[in-house]
Amino acid sequence: MLTRLRSQRACLSLLLIGAMITCAACGRAPTATVPAPTLTPVPTYTPAPNPTAQPTRALPDAAAERIGVFITTDMSSDDVVAILYLLRHPRVQVLGIGSANGVAHVEPAARNVLRLLALVQREDIPVAVGSAEALEGDHNFPGSWRGGADRLFGLDVPDTKAQPVSQTCAELLASTVRARPGEVTVVLLGAHTDLALALRNDTGLARQIKAVHMMGGAVHVPGNIQAEYSAVDNAAAEWNLWLDYRAAAEVFSAGIPLSVVPLDATNGVRVDQAYYQRVRDAATSPAAKTVADLWRQQSRSSGGFYIWDAVATVALTVPQAARWEEIRVGIVTDDPKALGQTVPVLDVAANSRVCLSVDVPTLQDDLLSVLNR
Repeated sequence: MLTRLRSQRACLSLLLIGAMITCAACGRAPTATVPAPTLTPVPTYTPAPNPTAQPTRALPDAAAERIGVFITTDMSSDDVVAILYLLRHPRVQVLGIGSANGVAHVEPAARNVLRLLALVQREDIPVAVGSAEALEGDHNFPGSWRGGADRLFGLDVPDTKAQPVSQTCAELLASTVRARPGEVTVVLLGAHTDLALALRNDTGLARQIKAVHMMGGAVHVPGNIQAEYSAVDNAAAEWNLWLDYRAAAEVFSAGIPLSVVPLDATNGVRVDQAYYQRVRDAATSPAAKTVADLWRQQSRSSGGFYIWDAVATVALTVPQAARWEEIRVGIVTDDPKALGQTVPVLDVAANSRVCLSVDVPTLQDDLLSVLNR
């Protein structure tokens, strides 16, 4: 259980406001065409003692080595970009992929992953179906949002006769890690349910996972749920962690080295017309052409759009292009209006390396270069 410390909240608010005033005169002008999000303080919580929490191991240096990854994904539009990027990256070895409950339902999501693998001729990679139910609660994306993702947004991607493996996502994740102890980074692009299930089923698995890298949370900025879907009374959390807040809490307390790419960083990266046209005009590979087609659809109805999971995957392979901070992150599990919120906990050893911003030109260059391989 997480206990609200109101006095810390007030102090933190004053400190952050003072820091913002000090930095205003020397801040670098944003390069994007949309205003940068305003940093606002969030409540600080102190977690109750957790007898199962493990000390966090040090993170590996992703920029200097080949990265073996297991991906869980809810196959939203940004997931399509992120997965194609990882599949095409010369230093990334994708060892397995599992669907996670989210924008797409888990079974269509798994089928769509198989189609992406066929597109880039990587049908050797095993794909598993994840859990459709959270460990706790019944949170889901709005039903009206899910049909397009279930149909892979109408993209001209080949069908395939390949089928998901008989293992569940949690089982495939665990067997992949056990086959390569200390070598696998789990990349979470959706809810944390399947990793939490794997950790529950094998109490020694956490020690064998090299690291967890995720898109999720909102540490020093507001969440995005209520802003995008007003029927949900939660302005503090981000979708991926809200979907299964209990699973997120268990992952954050497992003692695995964590790299977190929250809204703090992803809010600063949008695909505008200029970058879309650059990708469209330069696309030569099947992966890059597919992304250009996807973005063509999205650019029709907006002046720019976020690519949350793609930002996270570039931060994985080019960590030097991001600004990181070591933070102790807690997950709210007891406040109905803040379930899944990620909150910094003061005066406690860090459990996460949190990405607070990225260099947008570097990200754009790298994303296009890798997709076009």
